[in-house]
Amino acid sequence: MSAMTPVSRKDARHATPSAGTAGVSLAGVLHGEWIKLTSLRSTLILILSSVVVIVGIAMLVAVGVGMTQDMVSGNPEMAAQMGGSAGMEEMVGSIAGAGVSMATLVMGALAVMMISSEFATGSARSTFTAVPRRQPVFWTKALLIMAVSFVVSVVATLLAYLAIGPILSGAGMEQSLANPVFVRSLWIGALGVSMVASIGFSLGSLLRNSAGGIMSMVGIVFVVPSIAMAIPLYWVNKLGNYLPTSAISNLTTPAMMGNGMETWQAATAVAGWAIIPLAVAALVLQRRDI
Repeated sequence: MSAMTPVSRKDARHATPSAGTAGVSLAGVLHGEWIKLTSLRSTLILILSSVVVIVGIAMLVAVGVGMTQDMVSGNPEMAAQMGGSAGMEEMVGSIAGAGVSMATLVMGALAVMMISSEFATGSARSTFTAVPRRQPVFWTKALLIMAVSFVVSVVATLLAYLAIGPILSGAGMEQSLANPVFVRSLWIGALGVSMVASIGFSLGSLLRNSAGGIMSMVGIVFVVPSIAMAIPLYWVNKLGNYLPTSAISNLTTPAMMGNGMETWQAATAVAGWAIIPLAVAALVLQRRDI
């Protein structure tokens, strides 16, 4: 008679989750990814850099706008060219979010490294051994970095709002939380940062290389729109409106863009850039070897 006791089917079903394979819950995946993200010093450095960039640029722009206000106050003709009090109010409302576009570069780089570093170090094998279905890990990572990017942008823009208050008051200007331009900069600007983080995460997953992913992200978000605007062809300029940076600018500052793009068109473009690259990266991840 053998000394080993046969394992029943019921026991085997219960043994599988405890072995740490397919039985990892979504909450467990989220907890693990949160620990991995926040335990890295580079993550904290990049998040703080984003806050410094948003607050610092807003303060510099506030100083510039204050100097402009001094010149405009003694020159009615110049004030009329700037749209009068309505134009100045719109300008003041956009100051707090002036640095958000630059912060997208930092948060986009963080999103790339969040997944590309796992492939570079080989830790992806451990991750996908623990969660063999892969998709829960991928979508948890993606939603986590998008949520972090959104929150960082909102908090930094509010800090910028508080930081520029004394500067604007010294120049005889007042800002308001109810200013529609500020409200768009706060919420839609944060949405734009999340969109770029989504693009960066997708590129990091597809290329599995941090340098390549960051360079590709910079090209898509910053370089290609500038090239499209510089080419004097109508259809190129028209297509350029649907690129990530232009699409989000059409939502935050529609009056300044003046390209005739409808709100729903810009919103559709932003949603497409946020979702489609992620869907492609998820499909490729499922089919590729780790």
